[in-house]
Amino acid sequence: MAVLVVFCLAFLGLTWFQGPKLSSAQLDTQAVVASSGQQLRMFANQSLAQVDASQVSVEPAAAFSVDTVGDIVSITFEQRLGYGLDYAVTVSGVTSLHNTSDAVFRYEFTTDARPVFHLDRADPETGEPDRVMRSTLDAKGLSGQESVYSAQGIMDFTVIGQALAVITREGEQGAEQHHLSLVSLADGMVEEIVLPEPGTLDELRSGGSAALGFRFTPESTRATGEGVHTLMWIDLEGSHVPQTVAGIDGSALQPIDWRFLPSGELLALSGDNVLQRVDPTGESPTLPLGDYQGIESVSADGSTAIVRDLYDTILLVLDDSAGGVPGDELPFGPTPIDGVSPFGGQVALLLEGPARVQKVSVFDEGSGFFEGKIVVDDGAVSRILFESVPGTTSIEDFTVSPNGQFVVVEVIPDVSAMVSDAYYPLARPTSITTRFIDLVSGAVVAEVAGFDVEW
Repeated sequence: MAVLVVFCLAFLGLTWFQGPKLSSAQLDTQAVVASSGQQLRMFANQSLAQVDASQVSVEPAAAFSVDTVGDIVSITFEQRLGYGLDYAVTVSGVTSLHNTSDAVFRYEFTTDARPVFHLDRADPETGEPDRVMRSTLDAKGLSGQESVYSAQGIMDFTVIGQALAVITREGEQGAEQHHLSLVSLADGMVEEIVLPEPGTLDELRSGGSAALGFRFTPESTRATGEGVHTLMWIDLEGSHVPQTVAGIDGSALQPIDWRFLPSGELLALSGDNVLQRVDPTGESPTLPLGDYQGIESVSADGSTAIVRDLYDTILLVLDDSAGGVPGDELPFGPTPIDGVSPFGGQVALLLEGPARVQKVSVFDEGSGFFEGKIVVDDGAVSRILFESVPGTTSIEDFTVSPNGQFVVVEVIPDVSAMVSDAYYPLARPTSITTRFIDLVSGAVVAEVAGFDVEW
């Protein structure tokens, strides 16, 4: 018995003087690339003294906060992490509540890759179906490209939860009709959405995993030249029946532009240029936000938006979390490049902003052409990520990955040989390609035939 007591005391003393040890750790490597606020929980073998943020390092760098409760150190990542990246979290000077012997906790993990989708239209002359393609994206590029849906005449698509929403067309140009289908990514089952009447759709967008919106033009109004574009939405957790979205006066909204907000509400710019914040369910009142000409981007947290007036782009505060009063405006023009002020075009906020990615144009006196550029602009410095070759290549469009890791640029490789696929009003050149560019390094990590990348 005495020997056992001595052994136990020796063991306790050894544990005391060695300090705490990392027993295990817990992190959802899929959730941490899909949403902000995810936690790495590091479990020690004894209760710990409070850990300060200065004791923690994350490589590659990522914004975080730290908290200590009992024997758990919790690292909360304030932004989504990179896709398919190796991370190391080190906590130095970890001590217990009862002694000053310190230890180092280190945990390494690899985040999940991200599925991405794009539209690859067939050459109209071949008569082949168009395809929605799925690939896997990580820090090294794309892999595992496969077709997940094919059909004749795919106009547009978006990803909503574990399904695709796809617009297809039939009939001749000017007299065509559109169909809206939901395609399960699990088993390929297709559900056709019943529209109020024959007509066409555009501005298809998803909000979260259960809301789908689009503008609908009935065939009857198109025939009279009225061109009524009614905003409609579908609650996919409900009846799957399209519902009209009402504006300030209670009548059906016919916006010239619109966007979903993370809250499930939406921004809509009416035909008379009034920006409105709308609850599509009708449970909350519609709020007018001012007169503008266009909507460019909404921040990841929905606290700010970039809008346009007659003179400039503007950062508009939407709620108090942005550090201002809703309705506050801040001019948001492009930063000069090498001392030259560019012409600003399409712009997208990076995460919560105010840093952004923008398509700009600079006149090249040597060639007599405007050079299109994609830049990362933090409001002080504008860094070129990609630029066109005057007279040869052209930048069509771009998008930014939800975690801010990649900028995806649609490129026409040879403008002189460009041939339209004639999918009006959403036509694209048959030669269009899409390049995936690492935002930090500027490296092109992948290129695919097609366009319209969805995340």
